[in-house]
Amino acid sequence: MSLYEDLKKYVPRTEQLETIQFIKDNLDKKYYLLNLPTGVGKSYLALMIADFYSKNIDVTAKVDIITNSKLLQEQYTNTFNSIRDLRGKENYTCSKYSCSCLTGKEFARLNKTKCDSCPYDNARNAFFGGKVSLTNFHLYIIYAIYSPKSLNDRAADILIIDEAHEFDELVSSFISIKVTEFSIRKCKFSNEYDLIKQLKFVKTINDYVEFLKVYKNEIENTIIEIDNTLLSEERNVKLDRRKNRLGSLLKSTTSDVKRMQIVSDLSQLKSKIEVFLNEYELNKDNWVLESFFNEKSKQYELSLEPIWAHDYMDKYVFSRYKKVFFMSGTILDEKIFSELNGLDPDKTCYHSINSPFDAKNRPIYYIPIGK
Repeated sequence: MSLYEDLKKYVPRTEQLETIQFIKDNLDKKYYLLNLPTGVGKSYLALMIADFYSKNIDVTAKVDIITNSKLLQEQYTNTFNSIRDLRGKENYTCSKYSCSCLTGKEFARLNKTKCDSCPYDNARNAFFGGKVSLTNFHLYIIYAIYSPKSLNDRAADILIIDEAHEFDELVSSFISIKVTEFSIRKCKFSNEYDLIKQLKFVKTINDYVEFLKVYKNEIENTIIEIDNTLLSEERNVKLDRRKNRLGSLLKSTTSDVKRMQIVSDLSQLKSKIEVFLNEYELNKDNWVLESFFNEKSKQYELSLEPIWAHDYMDKYVFSRYKKVFFMSGTILDEKIFSELNGLDPDKTCYHSINSPFDAKNRPIYYIPIGK
């Protein structure tokens, strides 16, 4: 179904038409802060923005829509068929191995095979080739920070951020680095005792940076050790689908798959540390260190987080696009929101409307419970 056919399903609301007019009146801007309360219909408005830009600015334009949860993703995809939706591998089913594509890809790597038609790969290809594509904050940021070439090749013109008040905090969390005793043990390092001991002596940011360099080196060595172990083992695992011998396959390969998943997790952690170390060198004053002993989990935890996320918003996200639309019911203050996201005031405009619901139908109840 085309974008035009999706838009024909509904009659635009007054608030949506007013917002489109506001955009028309401010075409010289790059950033649009749209403070739109519940009831305006932001998902339909996102498609109206895509349609307006295509018809009036660039007929070949591509639009990325990102939102804060899979629940909102489902709302979009259940309502509109023209959107190309992408989720994580665990959300797709591998028919060859009767499991999620996340695990199925591990089996495929282990058996040196490739699925004839992978539902995740198909969805990914559709997303990157789609005119209007949708994903969640989490998956988008993974691509933006750790696999930027994919988004560069897509070369979308428009970014629409739904529930935008949560976006900067999530970007910040991807730049942050947290290490705990449990996370070290989970990685199966040969010298985990020494690493945990060293973690406890970290008192300053410089201590932590040096610890992360040692940590990264241990991750690299562990990846090599596991890979060498897997390569040196002879295996001849075959799946007889006619006799349904999946149980035998699982039994034979469980330990190998777990090791391969550890390699995958370690590779992601290595990438995250590399991003952090690079960003730290570029701005050493934008970090705060938190260290404490967690009484509940009985373990030592260390976290290094950026004070401000705006240093990374344009670098990893906004610079890719000609126009960026922030939609939320809680933008509230134009100046504060712009500062948090690092937006140039001269390139930013703000549009806010009142709730379409009568005040008597949306009362606030004060019920003081809990701490």
